[in-house]
Amino acid sequence: MLTTIAAIPAAAAMQWSRFICNLLDVNAELSMPHTRIEIPTDDGACPTHIHRPDGRGPWPGVIVYMDAVGIRPAMVEIAERIANAGYYVLLPDLFYRVDFDVSQGLKLFTDPAFRHDVMTRVMPSASHANVMRDTEALLRHLSERRDVHNDRIGVTGYCMGGRLAVYAAGYLGDRLRAAASFGWVPRDTPVHDEAATAKHWKTLLALFADTLHDEDAARR
Repeated sequence: MLTTIAAIPAAAAMQWSRFICNLLDVNAELSMPHTRIEIPTDDGACPTHIHRPDGRGPWPGVIVYMDAVGIRPAMVEIAERIANAGYYVLLPDLFYRVDFDVSQGLKLFTDPAFRHDVMTRVMPSASHANVMRDTEALLRHLSERRDVHNDRIGVTGYCMGGRLAVYAAGYLGDRLRAAASFGWVPRDTPVHDEAATAKHWKTLLALFADTLHDEDAARR
């Protein structure tokens, strides 16, 4: 198997969903139903948005990992865009283990006390270990769906979620077809074991911002 790692500046970031579409050989421009369920996990029940194309499928499955601001319209829009490209998409709320008011999420950029709480209490609840346990539950859900291609599963994420996507790439190995990260690479990810990763991995796309001057875009 081939491992391909690409680092692409922010100007190319909008191409990531098209890359995944081409990789898994699906067609775009499909209508998209949306539901919300709770998926049982080892630690409780994870609220999860499901976006999928209209019709019977089967479609490739994609897990979208959120950022630290939480599940909000911007994250839902990402899931919708991927579903419109022909995927069965899961968007889990990874902060379900703690109390977190997503309506206050943008205070992360303006309120030092709120940011400290998010960094020290909320984000640790979405640790690598916790999220990989959640991911096992999400994969079980996908495996039970007749409208999902279980040999064509990918993960992606933004910011904190990008880090989780890279970690999942190394952790899950050949159980995934592809991963795309718009975020950063954690130092303790299994993907850093290049020799081990090369045995399992096919394609990893990593997108990193070179500069960011638009504060409104950052907050969104």
